[in-house]
Amino acid sequence: MGAGVVVTATNGRVTRRVISDSEGGFTFADLPAGPYSISAMVPAPGPGQAGKRKVSATKVVQCGGTVRLVLHEELITVSGRIIDSQGRPIAGARVTGTAVLMREVGLPYSKVAVSDAKGVYQLKGFEPLNLYRVAGYLNGGSLQAPGAFHTQVEVRVEAEGFRQNRARIPKVPLITEAQLIPARRLWKALSQLAAKTGDGKDWQKMKERLLPASKGNTITGVDIVLAR
Repeated sequence: MGAGVVVTATNGRVTRRVISDSEGGFTFADLPAGPYSISAMVPAPGPGQAGKRKVSATKVVQCGGTVRLVLHEELITVSGRIIDSQGRPIAGARVTGTAVLMREVGLPYSKVAVSDAKGVYQLKGFEPLNLYRVAGYLNGGSLQAPGAFHTQVEVRVEAEGFRQNRARIPKVPLITEAQLIPARRLWKALSQLAAKTGDGKDWQKMKERLLPASKGNTITGVDIVLAR
């Protein structure tokens, strides 16, 4: 994560901040027991300086635990509509997106939103995949491989008078068009390297799967139909 990063721990009642050390490590001492939301931020450079503000996804961890934070210039938003079987919008639905836990330290982290009058919701602040993971996915790899970090968001909905089909809860891959462009370039470089080292048979064709539509760092069109 780097040195000099502002790291914040909060549980709604207590908020503490520390600065990361030369190796990117940080410690919060003497916190009251319980779970805490942990996040990190590097402020935007001053006028005339290059770069953008960098932030981490917010993770939840119990006192005494450890958490891994990665800084990004952009985090991922998952968006869509909550509708009934007739296609009519459902307002006021509570939408919870949980990053599916595979091996990541800490607790599963979730984002919550409420659908508006048009049924639209936005779940903001998910951590994008490492480009090597995206390139591996393009090469036919699985997002659910043993040892994987958070790679998908599971979207659950609660609305008075309606129910979600639990057998069809969306699991949205955390991959957007903004990641696919550089990931395709990385795939090409890796395939050329594999060809030179004699492993080219595994990199002969890009095996892209169908992904949700996206615009920039927002995954769009994750619509969920609720039944009465």
